[in-house]
Amino acid sequence: MRYKHKSKSFDEIRETLKDTDLYFLIEEIEWDKKQLSLMYDKNYNLTEKIVDMVCENEWVSVKERLPDEKGHYLVTSALNYYHGGCWDETEKGTSRSLAIAYYDGTDKIGGKNYWNHSHVIAWKLLPDIYRGELK
Repeated sequence: MRYKHKSKSFDEIRETLKDTDLYFLIEEIEWDKKQLSLMYDKNYNLTEKIVDMVCENEWVSVKERLPDEKGHYLVTSALNYYHGGCWDETEKGTSRSLAIAYYDGTDKIGGKNYWNHSHVIAWKLLPDIYRGELK
């Protein structure tokens, strides 16, 4: 233990108090410290999970980084496919479209695009499927 009083360590003091009421108080304090440590660890882990979930749900610019794994992703395309694949200008700038695209992690698709969809400017993980009751 890190507690020291003059020449005696905390463990030595605890041993001399073994059959007294103070010993049980010391044991209770030690138990509480362990519980607080466990609660802190659990709280830290939950906080990490929340941060991970928030970060997973954010859009990632393809200029910033590409996905780590091959697969399907929700993407934003700079080209507006909903209006015939045009570059519609709006008050807010160029309209964009959402799509689900496959990322293969190679340049086999062509032009170092890595996507089976053109003009991908950002991506994010697909949400989990609905797992409710089937009717």
